[in-house]
Amino acid sequence: MFKFTVIEEGTKKKYRCNKCDHVMLTLVNMRKHVSAHLDKFCCDTCKREFKNHRQLKKHMLIHRLYDCPECSEKFPKTELQYHRADEHGVPMPTCAICGYRTESRYTLLKHQRRVHMNERTIPCPHCDMKFFENATLNQHLVRHNPVKKYECKFCGKRFPRSETLLRHERIHTGEKNKVCNLCGEKFVQKASLNYHMMKRHPDAV
Repeated sequence: MFKFTVIEEGTKKKYRCNKCDHVMLTLVNMRKHVSAHLDKFCCDTCKREFKNHRQLKKHMLIHRLYDCPECSEKFPKTELQYHRADEHGVPMPTCAICGYRTESRYTLLKHQRRVHMNERTIPCPHCDMKFFENATLNQHLVRHNPVKKYECKFCGKRFPRSETLLRHERIHTGEKNKVCNLCGEKFVQKASLNYHMMKRHPDAV
């Protein structure tokens, strides 16, 4: 079982998880937090956890570095194509209307159909709205039946959408994946990044 460290501050105590360094104010909450790490497969690079080894192995591909054919630098696969385009002029699929760039022609076609052609053919069975794909329709359907079936493993708060739960759990884990592209400061939530941009970089908003 993962351990935690007791931090004494005068007469008060805090508890820090030895696995992810998250700090809790009460022993009860720390025990819940630590138990959530059990039977999970953890990425050594970014500390994300997965339910099985297959998911972890697939995730690790995003951290693998690939050689640039034009120079000696290395990049994750998702960044290599942009580097080659920006630094070496290697063409990549680009939308002629708005300049949107992507890794594949399929993704570019999907972008054009959704954004510029406003193609929405999948109707909601409960209202007049239509959607481009089933995934978006399923997200919308939660509005008609907001069952909160996703529970936070740290505090027990429940959410109707899995992606909302993941954003919430980052508050507990301290994971900051929203990065300011001007100064590099990181944030847990996009709303915090937006506020930072307005306060620190108003000219860029």
